[in-house]
Formats: sequence, C-alpha cells, structure tokens
Amino acid sequence: MERFKPFRYIASKYPFMKHLLTFAFFALIGMGASAQVSITDDKIAATITPETTRMELAEMRTELLAVGVDIRYTDIKWDNNGKLISINFMAKNDAGNMGDFHASPLQPDQSIKMVSNRQNGEICVGLTCE
Repeated sequence: MERFKPFRYIASKYPFMKHLLTFAFFALIGMGASAQVSITDDKIAATITPETTRMELAEMRTELLAVGVDIRYTDIKWDNNGKLISINFMAKNDAGNMGDFHASPLQPDQSIKMVSNRQNGEICVGLTCE
C-alpha cells in the first residue's frame, strides 16, 4: 500500500521510530481507558459512572494504589448490557482518612466521585465531591 510508504521509509531509516510509534499508539489507547482518574500535585480524583467497565475499575484501582489511595469495591452489579447498576466502595488515602459510598441503584446520569486532597489529607467520596 502506497499510503504507508513514508512510514516504512522512516521505520527502515530510524529503527527506534517503529517502537516509539507503537508505544505512542498504545499510550493513546490507554489514556482513553484511564480517563476517569486525575492525578495532580493538589489532588487525586476518580469518577465512576454507569458506563465504567470492569477493566476500568481494575485499572483505576491500580493507578490509585500507585499514588497512595486504596479503593475496595464490593457488591458490584451489572445489567445484561454491561452497565454498572450498583456499587459499594471504600477509599482510604495514605493519610489514613477514609470515605465510603453505596450506590444502589446507580442512576444513568450519576457520577460517583472520589477526591483525595494531597495538601491536607481530606478525602471525599460521593456524588458532590469537587
């Protein structure tokens, strides 16, 4: 295919570019999957919606553990279309503060948020956290 010719030329001339482009492609895919977690100098935030998948919950937990927030999910229920309809979870930050939230049933327009303030150690879990 002629349309890939410039990329083949670059990959043959600069072998590391093939690996770099592959890494960039998968990083972009991963960004979409981890869009529900935000980590800044001031706060750590996560959002769970009815569209959140099992894989996203697992990735979210891994990302948050890496920055000192432990989230435990219990009583997770999904409908036949893979939509999250019920979840209970607890969050604990490295300052030792905890919050928990029970959503049953989870409404289609609801977003459950977890925000951990890195400055003062406060943690908020619920529908109105900012």
